Amino acid sequence: MVLTVAVTVAAFGAAMLQDTQSDIESSQTETAFSQLSVDASELREPGDEVDFDFGHRDGEVRTVDDTGNLKVQLEHSNGTENLTKTSLRSLVYERDGKEVAYQGGGVFRKQGSGSSLVSAPEFFYRDNSLVFPVTKLEGDLQKSGSLSGSLRLKNTTREYPDPAQNRTNPLDEGTLHVTLESEYCQGWEEYFSTQTRGSIDESCSEDEKGEIKVELSVPFELKGGTFTEAVRAGNVQNEGKAEFDYEEGEMDMPSADSLIEMKKNECDTIKNDLPTTVDSSQDLYCVEDLDGYHSFETNGSDIEVYVNGTLAPGSGGMPVSGDSHDVSFFVREGFSLSKGIGNKEPVGDEDAPNRTRIFVSSDGYVFSDGDNTKGSVYALIYAPESDAYMQSRGNSVFEGSLVIDELEVQSKMKAGEVQLSPGAATTSISYESAGPDFYYLHLVEKTMTVHG
Repeated sequence: MVLTVAVTVAAFGAAMLQDTQSDIESSQTETAFSQLSVDASELREPGDEVDFDFGHRDGEVRTVDDTGNLKVQLEHSNGTENLTKTSLRSLVYERDGKEVAYQGGGVFRKQGSGSSLVSAPEFFYRDNSLVFPVTKLEGDLQKSGSLSGSLRLKNTTREYPDPAQNRTNPLDEGTLHVTLESEYCQGWEEYFSTQTRGSIDESCSEDEKGEIKVELSVPFELKGGTFTEAVRAGNVQNEGKAEFDYEEGEMDMPSADSLIEMKKNECDTIKNDLPTTVDSSQDLYCVEDLDGYHSFETNGSDIEVYVNGTLAPGSGGMPVSGDSHDVSFFVREGFSLSKGIGNKEPVGDEDAPNRTRIFVSSDGYVFSDGDNTKGSVYALIYAPESDAYMQSRGNSVFEGSLVIDELEVQSKMKAGEVQLSPGAATTSISYESAGPDFYYLHLVEKTMTVHG
């Protein structure tokens, strides 16, 4: 019995020693890979080279093909640009089913189906700039025993900015979409979740392939001087019927689409309706269509409402009341005053029109798509790529400011029926995305060659 115990203890002690030695070796390898990542990030000119030497180890170091796929797209008002799409190779050290890998500029550990971050990739955010060097590996290496080699910078290709393709900084709107499929997906997710707050749109666990999707948006800003007239329009039809103050002509303004899409992406679920009284108990409400009567009470914070379809106030309107906070509507399909609202029933806050903001996408319309309109609107309406239909037979009043592409004035509108609200001209508006604010994008592909 004593002999059996002694043998068991000896075997257990030997196993512990082996595990300890393995852990020390793994830690040393991770440190060596992290140093390689730092040294490689500092290579600037083609032909610059950094040597690595992981020492004499029992494992194997090798290049591995197709360990990931990266796609970077920039979505803005003119469409979506594919900035880069590439397959990612990795430099991998493996021993006893454990891996340490250099991929895309970062270092990751992997055992079984799980991975984690060892050292961060070169992607970083600083001073309102996103810097994203995409590191690609060429060449082949497979070594055991003495594990040494080098990385040599082959070339650098700037994808953004690129004046030749009209890709310039600073950006005034848009969303950057990063889609990354990787064998080290959890490690990448760990990085993005800690370094780019709230930007993960789809996590690794939601995709069988180990894919993560990240969205980073340029903040939406309208500076003072945007709402300078009761109506600012690219073109006004039936000008003789417009007896109110307006400005007509080409406008260089950011699309509302990127802001509306940004708010849609912040929605967890889109409901079929909202409570009759909407308060500040949550920051963002998301609804398919918003019609009928609803009142909005700002008691301590702003209220935001994303409308996936049509904003169509019904009998009683949609009045806004409360303290000095704002109510903002982000509307995809249209803002209608022809679906049940009564004569001069209010939408917004009559005492403070600038507190209600209505943004309408390029696919939507404002007031009506041709039907008679009723109700009175007290709001700032921003729809620079939409059409509006305006008429009055004593049924409606508009106070605030309207920014629109095409305006059709169907019946004579008097100056007292369409007015610029006090303070609108100096009102500035800003909405931040869930991720970090950025205005400058720097996307570079760095191709490195592995030598043994």
